[in-house]
Formats: sequence, structure tokens, C-alpha cells
Amino acid sequence: MPQHKSWEITGPDVAAELLSWINVTPEDCQLLGSLYERAKERSMTFAQDFAGRILAAEQTAEYIAPYPLDVLAKTLANWFIELFSGTYDLTYAEARIRIGQVHVRLGLPVRYPIAMFDLVTRHGEQVAAAGGQTAVEAFRKILSLDIAVFSQAYEENQLTHLANVMGNERLARMLLMKEL
Repeated sequence: MPQHKSWEITGPDVAAELLSWINVTPEDCQLLGSLYERAKERSMTFAQDFAGRILAAEQTAEYIAPYPLDVLAKTLANWFIELFSGTYDLTYAEARIRIGQVHVRLGLPVRYPIAMFDLVTRHGEQVAAAGGQTAVEAFRKILSLDIAVFSQAYEENQLTHLANVMGNERLARMLLMKEL
């Protein structure tokens, strides 16, 4: 079985790889950073829409029931604002991975957070539209980065668990690829 170079990239290093791979430019960063205040203005509306969808369905509401709603709303608003920080570095990547790890610890199936990105896209593109089409495209790049880095936490959790069961990561990957 081949050892793919992509397998060697884990954790926050995924963000550095993806920033280059999706071609996030310094101009993209600057443009998104210039929309930070607009994102701040919209952040609570976003957070309310996001929390509202979670609470509207029993299968997702049960995951946040033990937590104060105002804390969740503040966390969601801050996350949204950070999409327009203009700084997408190791600290940013580590924060996104921690978000994914929290979801993993809660046992939340990955389909729910991924499906929520339609709300993030809608609200984010409305903020980005103030900067024109170039800003909307830059926002889409950063959102793609977030989705990928966030998903990395789920992947690494799965691989770690399988590697512990199988004895090593290479065997775990073979199992996932149905080569065992």
C-alpha cells in the first residue's frame, strides 16, 4: 500500500497546506479584514439563525441543551467575525481544529455541522458583497479552509481510534480504504 504525502500533513499544518492550495492571497486577507466591522454588525443575526436551526430539530437540540444559549450565541458570533479577521495563520487553524474537536467530544455527527455551512455561506456572502465579487470569492476560499480544517478533527479522531484498534495508522488507513 502506498504512503501518500498528504497523510503526513495533520493538525494545524493542514491549514498552511490549504491556504497555499486554495490560493488565499495577501489581497484576499486584506479585503476580508476590511469587512471585519460589517461582520461584527451581522454576527448576532447569524448566531441567532444558526442557534434557531439547531434548536428547531430534536436531533440537534439535544447536543446543546446542557449549555447556556447566550454562551453558544456569543461563541457562534465570534466564530463568524473571525472569518473576516484577515489573519489565517497557525493560531486561526488551531482554533478551527479545537472547534472540530469539541464537536467530536460531544459526539455530534459531522453531517450536522457541515450542513450548517449553508447559513454561514449566506450570511458571509452578504457581508462580503460589500467588497464586491472579489471579496465574495475570497470569503468562499476562507470558508472552504474552515470546512476542511474543521473536518480534519473528525478525520484525525477516526484515524486515531482505528490506529489504536489496528496497531498503527497505516493499517487503519488500509481498513478505511477497504484494502484489508
